[in-house]
Amino acid sequence: MNKKFYLIASLLLASAQMGLAQNSIVKRVDVKDIPTVKAPAQAFTQVTKLTGWTYTNSSGETENVSVQYDDKGRFQTIDHGTYKELISYTEGTNGQWIEMTITKSEGSTLIPQYKNVRTQDAKGRIVTEKVYENTDGEHLSLVHSYAYAYSVVDNAERISLIEDMTYNEFNPEGMGTKYVWCEPTKSYIENRYNAHERTITTLKDGTYSTIHQELDEDKGTWTTQKTEDIRYDNKGEQCYYLRKSYTRDGRLMEAEGKKTETAYNTPTAGYHTIISYTFTNGNDEDSSTDSQPNLADYQWVPNQKKVVSDNYDKEQMVYGESKSCKIYSYDNGNWILSTDEVMEWVNKHVLKVLYNDNNYKDESGYLYYDDNGKELGSAYMFDDGSYMSEIDMDYQINGRDVTEYTLYDKQHNMLKKYRKAYIGKENYLFTTEPTLFQEWDGTAWHNFEGTFKLGERTYIVDKKGRIIESDRCDDKGNIWYRVITTYQDNGYTETEYEWNEDLSALYESDKLTHSIDGNGTYQYIHFEYDPNHNIIYGRMDKEYTNGVWETYSWDGSGWMLRNSGVSSLTSTNGNETINISREWQDGKIVETRKRIEVHTDDYTKYEEYVKQDGKWVGKSKQESRIVNYHTDFATTPADPLQDYYNKTNTIDAGEALAEAKENDHTWYQWDEATGDWKIESNRETTFQMVGNTLTETIKNIEDGGRYIETRQTIYKRDAQMRLTSVDRTYTETKTDASHSEHAATLYTYDDEGNLISEQITDIYGKTSKYIYQYGKIDVVNGIESGIDDARGSIIVTGRNIHVAGTQGLALYSLSGTLVSQSTSDVIEAPTSGLYILTSKDKKTKIFVK
Repeated sequence: MNKKFYLIASLLLASAQMGLAQNSIVKRVDVKDIPTVKAPAQAFTQVTKLTGWTYTNSSGETENVSVQYDDKGRFQTIDHGTYKELISYTEGTNGQWIEMTITKSEGSTLIPQYKNVRTQDAKGRIVTEKVYENTDGEHLSLVHSYAYAYSVVDNAERISLIEDMTYNEFNPEGMGTKYVWCEPTKSYIENRYNAHERTITTLKDGTYSTIHQELDEDKGTWTTQKTEDIRYDNKGEQCYYLRKSYTRDGRLMEAEGKKTETAYNTPTAGYHTIISYTFTNGNDEDSSTDSQPNLADYQWVPNQKKVVSDNYDKEQMVYGESKSCKIYSYDNGNWILSTDEVMEWVNKHVLKVLYNDNNYKDESGYLYYDDNGKELGSAYMFDDGSYMSEIDMDYQINGRDVTEYTLYDKQHNMLKKYRKAYIGKENYLFTTEPTLFQEWDGTAWHNFEGTFKLGERTYIVDKKGRIIESDRCDDKGNIWYRVITTYQDNGYTETEYEWNEDLSALYESDKLTHSIDGNGTYQYIHFEYDPNHNIIYGRMDKEYTNGVWETYSWDGSGWMLRNSGVSSLTSTNGNETINISREWQDGKIVETRKRIEVHTDDYTKYEEYVKQDGKWVGKSKQESRIVNYHTDFATTPADPLQDYYNKTNTIDAGEALAEAKENDHTWYQWDEATGDWKIESNRETTFQMVGNTLTETIKNIEDGGRYIETRQTIYKRDAQMRLTSVDRTYTETKTDASHSEHAATLYTYDDEGNLISEQITDIYGKTSKYIYQYGKIDVVNGIESGIDDARGSIIVTGRNIHVAGTQGLALYSLSGTLVSQSTSDVIEAPTSGLYILTSKDKKTKIFVK
């Protein structure tokens, strides 16, 4: 098919294809581009359309082209003088065509050039498309196929391209991508096709089967390399997969799989049983490494069984409903209970968790819930039915994390409230008082003093709110773990005790001392002891005010230095951050690296240095600046032939203004001679606007200035903010040569704002020109002509609609939104488009240009 026939097809598709994206499955397309209205009634209105054009090339050769439309405003005949392009349509539903053909008529010869065949769904939306072109000069061949799926996202219809295939004589089966919708996961499965490999997914009886194939070049046939079968349960979770891989000659190489089988109302109503299996080769243990797997040797072997209540996975608990989960392991044909978990309500806010894992019982677990069944934290029950909640809070006290404890009676009336603030262990070196315990008096927090019991834990707190003793007891009240904390002016010591059965007593197992001396040096010492108080482990950490840190270990008789270093220094001044890395060398602190970062909304800078001979030497530096383009400088002219000729050789100035461009940037190189940065490469964009003229200059400097590239574009506009000219100059300067190019485009408009001429001068100084002609044509206007007597009396002038003999008009969008009202017989549309025009109880649909 020659270029012009292909391009007329592009134009027709652009106007009728309704913006269907062909490059991304998640391409969002506006719902207005897919009309879903009823078949139009035969009411007409006059609209301004392109009726022809004259093209004069740089050699002075002229082509005059005329255009004829059908009654729906679609191209019907394109007359080039020496030949014609004849376009015909087959109507579908909702007034849309489902087949369009283009035939070249030259004398008495008719040659098919192009055909587009579509199918529609019940709503009249396009769901498939097949495109045929003349590839051999005589016949039409399939060259593209597309398929679309529709969904609603954020109250707007989204169109997904789920098939995008290309065909030719070398790939008659097609190359491209197809997507298969997977309902359980609410996503698409991607299948890719090319000349050498392909993936095919099919759905049958709830199983998604995917085959990965490669082309055997020698035989010219497809061979299967892998297969995968997947199924999902009614919750959308994968419950089955089986993967098999094969050699090039079709022999099984490996197989693996897992599946679960769920039986509901088993063993009784309100419960379900899940059995898990693995796909196992029963001969694996007896086979040599060189043996060939046989699919007949594989079988599904059970490995786990879960019996759970139907509400077990629900996040929100419902008072009165218990939960349970029993897990069994499979052993030689028998199911052995391994884990038993039961959750039962104690009261409306406390849930008791009973957990048995391989006969290890833990019955002390309680969870605390709010009135809506949302879990907030833990709970502790007391013999009189009262309980205390424990909730980790999302605030801090002087850098300390906070946990709040609230005591309730059995009617859920609050009795007391406490909180504990504590420093995480990673910050122990930086405080002399790690804990703070306080009580709420109804109006404020005060330091708590006394004994605080919480389940197996007991805290003793001094008058400053510091925990001085912490005990943990077993279910018989015997203490098995204790921490004694003593405080000094410059730190504190934690001594840990553990129960020893042989001694029948607590013994000192650990001692941790944290201190800050008069010079500000942090010190942390940790010893571990055996029951005979022999040191079995010792560590000491020090950090000095200058950032030097040291780590020591105990060797049995004293401390041995194991490691040392220096922390980095970080400073911030506004948007600038400076980080200096340091090392400990020969007993001195040595700065080694420096990094400077600056971040603002439209500017970023990075600098890196290393220290050499006491001086900072630059390693890298770069800057990035956001360019604010003048995208609203002028209105881009709508090129009537943009799709027809696909003029990629012409840069559309308006689009060039609005397109996303790179940020400006500068890269630097360190100059050893000057000891400073010099520009290695730079991209700088500047704008100058004087009246209706905008000058954009982009200057690129590379290789330290040995190569300079300058692109200057001058945009001009008229009083109506329409673009009238684009003048481009490109200059390239090298060390030994320079080169310059120039191109320009001029635009003129008629009184209605239609583009009537476009003159293009390319970089070789050759000029071509288009002259566009417009005229009034009749286009089918109504879709539901409810205003029966208005067909001859509706007059559309610009955006004004006059309905003779009628008072009181309203204009609605196709979605039913009121956009304009009038008490007279004239109403104005806000913009061009298709509207519903109403008068009293009558209505019609009308097109406004």
